[in-house]
Amino acid sequence: MADRHYDPDARLVATVVPQLAEVVPRPAAIVSLRVIVRSFERICSNSIRIRQPVACLPAPLSFLLPAMFASRTSRGSSSRPERPANRRSPARRILFAAIYLVWLSVLGFGGVALFWWIQYGQLPQSEPSQELVWRHYYGEVFDDEIADAKPSLDDDRLDILLLGGSVMEQTGPYFEEYFAERSDLDAAVSMVARAAHNSRDSALKYTQIADKPFDFVLVYNGINDVPMNYIPPERFDLGYRHCSWFHSLERRLAIGRIHLKDAIRDTVERYAVRSRPDEDMLPYGATIKTPPALKRNLEQIVELARQAGSTPVLMTFGHYIEPGYDRESYLAGEYNYGEGQFGMAVEDWGLPEHVPAIMAAQNEAIRELAAEKNVLLIEQAELITGRDNYCDVCHLSYVGCELFVKNVMDVILAAESGTAAGASEASPANDGRAPNREASDQSNN
Repeated sequence: MADRHYDPDARLVATVVPQLAEVVPRPAAIVSLRVIVRSFERICSNSIRIRQPVACLPAPLSFLLPAMFASRTSRGSSSRPERPANRRSPARRILFAAIYLVWLSVLGFGGVALFWWIQYGQLPQSEPSQELVWRHYYGEVFDDEIADAKPSLDDDRLDILLLGGSVMEQTGPYFEEYFAERSDLDAAVSMVARAAHNSRDSALKYTQIADKPFDFVLVYNGINDVPMNYIPPERFDLGYRHCSWFHSLERRLAIGRIHLKDAIRDTVERYAVRSRPDEDMLPYGATIKTPPALKRNLEQIVELARQAGSTPVLMTFGHYIEPGYDRESYLAGEYNYGEGQFGMAVEDWGLPEHVPAIMAAQNEAIRELAAEKNVLLIEQAELITGRDNYCDVCHLSYVGCELFVKNVMDVILAAESGTAAGASEASPANDGRAPNREASDQSNN
């Protein structure tokens, strides 16, 4: 006689869970299977000790679960006395089963509603909702920090918005530290930069908050646009729709819906390295395609910022690759990069022989846009050099972050004070470049 305390049969898990895992994640499949089996055991058995539970299960479950009950082992049954059977009438068993199924349904729907509320700040909707799609893809622009931000051009506070990827994101605390040390400055920094986001992400996110009049809108994009080159030229799209992330965003905005399985899958996938190119696409990186796309995305931000009365600030993108670089040596720590919180190989964005050329072409497109649109430009690519300022190909070391913020604030404060070296708008005569730090310091003295 089998004891009621047992472990699920490994053969059942090996055969049934992979099928369930196609619909739900594997851990949830295992837990759900155990809950269902044990629930039916209690419903279908006539005593506390289970004798032949498979016999009273519906045919589909009897077909799926024979391995579970075929290998029950007894643990200490000889030392435990039999308990008298606690028989229930068929009507009571049916009623109990119905109530239990209703309870499981309530838990299921409640779990879905809770997931939706935590993830998107609202309950599932039957009506199409583009806002729900935007929240799914770019929830950071709906955070309380951004929603509650009330920037104004008419007060003395300096309101700054940061757009970009992980490099811009990692500088956030350094901006806060800068303003904490400068008690004479009343400033607020709003961060919507996120890891792996490229210039297309920044442009799309900014459309959702472009009505907020920040004093300065800072954009730092470049390295995450590099992987967009790894596609055959005939399939390349200026809107980056050849990337599944942007293709699915456009499709879901059209229908205004997010399905639960899509929400769960995308939530998991967004923590993976979205930018790494596929192995079979690597040869296509030799043909540079992204500069016009990056330029168009940044131009959209510039135009929207100016419509709101904000001052856009563009930056060339700095990077450093050790001469003679190879992946194995880098991962072994043989290169003396600066100390920082990141450490990613060049190959996470592209081949080492492609990345410098792509970055140079993209930076030139940024310079062209700054000159054409008369936009402030900070030459981070020229101001932040050498391995000490980087902890990998693009992420800044602790020292590099401090230098990045100083370069930005030199230009912003010069623009705010209206000095000649840092005019509120850069002129085409200086090719859209912001003044170097020495010139800015002299102007402020």
